[in-house]
Amino acid sequence: MSSILSHLGVEDAIISPGSRNAPLTVALVRNPHIHCHSIVDERSAGFVGLGMAKANSKPIVLCCTSGTALLNYYPAIAEAFYSGVPIIVLSADRPSELIDNWDGQCIRQEMVFDNHIVANYSIPSYADKEDCLEEIEEIIQAAMQDAISMQGPIHINVPMREPLYGASPSNFSFKKGEVIIPNHTKVILDLNLDGYTKVLVLNGAEYKKNKALSTALNNIVANNKAVVLNDIVSNQNEDTIKGYDALLIKADSNEYVPELLITTGKFLLSKPLKTYLRAHKPKKHIHLCEKDENIGDPFDSEPEIITGDVAENLEKITQKLKNYKNYISYWLSQCKKHEIAQNSFFQEENYAEFKACFILAKSLNKDSVLHLANSTTVRYFSYLKDYLGSNEIHANRGTSGIDGCTSTAVGFALAQPEKEHILITGDIAFFYDINALWNNKLPQNLKIILLNNGGGGIFRYINGPNKLEELEEFFETAHNRTAENTAKEFGIEYLHSQDENSLITGLQNFYNNKNRVILEIFTDKYKNEIQFNKFKEL
Repeated sequence: MSSILSHLGVEDAIISPGSRNAPLTVALVRNPHIHCHSIVDERSAGFVGLGMAKANSKPIVLCCTSGTALLNYYPAIAEAFYSGVPIIVLSADRPSELIDNWDGQCIRQEMVFDNHIVANYSIPSYADKEDCLEEIEEIIQAAMQDAISMQGPIHINVPMREPLYGASPSNFSFKKGEVIIPNHTKVILDLNLDGYTKVLVLNGAEYKKNKALSTALNNIVANNKAVVLNDIVSNQNEDTIKGYDALLIKADSNEYVPELLITTGKFLLSKPLKTYLRAHKPKKHIHLCEKDENIGDPFDSEPEIITGDVAENLEKITQKLKNYKNYISYWLSQCKKHEIAQNSFFQEENYAEFKACFILAKSLNKDSVLHLANSTTVRYFSYLKDYLGSNEIHANRGTSGIDGCTSTAVGFALAQPEKEHILITGDIAFFYDINALWNNKLPQNLKIILLNNGGGGIFRYINGPNKLEELEEFFETAHNRTAENTAKEFGIEYLHSQDENSLITGLQNFYNNKNRVILEIFTDKYKNEIQFNKFKEL
């Protein structure tokens, strides 16, 4: 099995120690073509694998023992499913006759991820017989093809009978191969786009930059064919308007409404944009994607789905568009007004969390890979996109959970040791995923900025919980915890700040530090709430 996986292009495996998966572990570890990483906590391991798969744009193996160990992968599997990330889950299992028969570490593992997986496979229970090797090879090949062509997680359940130990290295033969790259059908477009004078191109989330798409978008911007907007995690920077998120908070003018909306990528972070387009629907919505799988309709606009090479199809559409400067000029003029108001706001405002993020955005090393945790953090920086450079930016927005933000950043940093990775996270997301730091190979190239306001600050910005008397205890989960002892426990250098001057000094030390480091930024949640609400009224 290990040989087949490496022959088909797998280069990394995340293994969580256990007994039932011992044969799988030995086979993976002894394969010289697969780099193996041991991570005890399966929930963290799942997200580390997710980060590595995103960073390398290649499938990764997750391997665990039987029982509830497998269930801990579920949050990462759901994120991979909605984000389109190929992951191969190898779960060891008890033989079928022991399931539901009062034996230890036995649960119903087959198809346990069925609602959030692109394919399920199960190795036959007679797999310990030599004459079934060909059948196993066919299953693995089919599973790998599914993971890559369908861009998502697959599950291979492997029943194991005892004895589980005793294999010798001489029993293994390994081959190295290449990742199978699927061929997507290229659709020839036959669209009548005459009469559309307001065109908006909106690029949703993608975990890797599409260089061909960048060329197509540059073409559109240079020739005034449409307004181009990019989600903060689209990893495309060729846009007409960067600060649209803040611009649309109070937008009530119909002048922003496109007649033709063209979208690429997946989900969108911007709530103001989604709210606006749901209320002001375009006459026509075209969505470009490589394959017709799990296509959403976030604006309730019934998009026409066009599959095939996204950049190529966008180029073909662009050729049919005319030059429409009025629509573009309106967006630009309104954006400029808001930019002036926003700059004045940050110059005049006293120190609080949002202003700290403004200082962070302007200070970032432009070659760093930026990771933004859910929930408030990624929203802050979406509003501050104007001040970010061309940094590669990632966030787990498929399911938008806080459960694996740090672990995903760890996976990225492990996969890309030549790059500096910076995670900006909130206190609840950080402490929730603290086992991400319980890792013998915790990368030196990962730096963490921790926004500590003593609780889940986002609930102060949501109408509903912000008016409840249970806010602090049951929504914010208020706390007095700091990361100082956590940093000491895991061998990470620790810095902290509590005002603007100490933040500026702290950032200088943070960026100059060549080791793992945490910079903890303390702010007052009541001041934070007042400041952010003032910003939304600009």
